[in-house]
Amino acid sequence: RLLVLAEVVAMVQDSDDGCDGVKVKVGGCCCCTVLIASAIMVGCSFGVLDPTQFALDYDTVNFQIADGVLYTGGRHFIGLGHQFIIFPNTLQTVRMGAVSAGESDGETVKTSSLLARTEDGLQVTLDISFQYRLTADLEQIIKLYSDFQDNYRPAYVRIARNVLRDVASEFQAFQYFYNRTVVGAKMREVLNQALANHSAIVQAFQLLNVELPTRFSSAIEGTEVARQAIENARYQQDVARTEANTRVEEAKRQALIIALEANATAQSTTLQAAADANITLRQMQAETTAYRTIQDELAFDEDQLLSYVWLKAIQTRRPTSENVIGVAKPAVLEVGYQYIAPPAAPPSPPDVPPSPSNPPDSPPPPGTPAPDKPPPAVP
Repeated sequence: RLLVLAEVVAMVQDSDDGCDGVKVKVGGCCCCTVLIASAIMVGCSFGVLDPTQFALDYDTVNFQIADGVLYTGGRHFIGLGHQFIIFPNTLQTVRMGAVSAGESDGETVKTSSLLARTEDGLQVTLDISFQYRLTADLEQIIKLYSDFQDNYRPAYVRIARNVLRDVASEFQAFQYFYNRTVVGAKMREVLNQALANHSAIVQAFQLLNVELPTRFSSAIEGTEVARQAIENARYQQDVARTEANTRVEEAKRQALIIALEANATAQSTTLQAAADANITLRQMQAETTAYRTIQDELAFDEDQLLSYVWLKAIQTRRPTSENVIGVAKPAVLEVGYQYIAPPAAPPSPPDVPPSPSNPPDSPPPPGTPAPDKPPPAVP
């Protein structure tokens, strides 16, 4: 605009007789100047935000937050003399302690390790990392800007170091070694409460490393090694006890199997013997019945029947080592044996009617021979 005005002034000074032409040129230049200035002002009235950002509209003329709107990603018309105060909408990391290669980025605030005292007075050095996110709430963001302006990140670090140092003093040194999870959970809870008062929410917390005095750490490590050795011995004892119980149960199972097999064998033998005895008994009963029938039909006496049985046995069975006949040869089969027939039975007396002098049940008169008895049954 200054160049245009200088050119116009030069044209006025150099022109002596062309006043009308100069007025026309000056008017055209002014119009162009106004248009260019308007375009520039309109362009400066827009603000652009990334999708990972939100912002407040700040009036640079009146030095105050304008219109009470929290803007998110996109292009917004905010007017001339206004600008965005931008806040991140992503996770922000605070790292207290050494940072390894590749861990550093633009969203990480790095600071030194936290020095504190335990409840029992020992010095402890803590490496801590936590992630927080700003609350996308208009009133809280306005309060955050009013409290810290653009320096809320260093303020968060100071708040975190103060509250974490206080929490560290609530635990004894042994608890940092044996209950680190409990210590970390308590630190996260207290830190979240502290940052929630300043428009932030703790999303994650990591207690990365704990350094106690060397002598204390060595004693703790020795105690832990001994404890692990005791646990290992108990484990080995449990394993040996389990193996012994397993062997005992296996022996009981084998003994039960042997007993069941023995009982089964005994029952099988008993049943087989009973079956064999039953078969032998039935065979003997059948032979007895057959021999009695032969004796009755052929009118054999005892000697003749025994001779028949002996000859039948010789005929049907051959002497072997397993089948030996130990029955003596009947005398009737010996050479020179003379058969003597039994006396014939006397004739039966005639039937006499019963009388008082000779009742039916009275004994026979003297001199009457006794009737012959039937031969005994062959077993």
